[in-house]
Amino acid sequence: MTPASIVPEWYFLPFYAILRAIPDKIGGVIAMFSAILILFLLSFLNSISIKTNRFKPFLNLIFSFFIFNFLFLMW
Repeated sequence: MTPASIVPEWYFLPFYAILRAIPDKIGGVIAMFSAILILFLLSFLNSISIKTNRFKPFLNLIFSFFIFNFLFLMW
């Protein structure tokens, strides 16, 4: 059990949470490295050679949502 006074830096919090969520030490380490591997593999997921968002409706929706939040929630 980790004392409450020990708090990792913000960039280690997801990995710290993974390690604390799995009771087995080696299982937590495997889960932590698999999370890093998944993030690495996600960078190869976008194989579309088109650079514009015109043909990517999901990205258009996300961009519109961002603009809506930025413009209307700043008031």
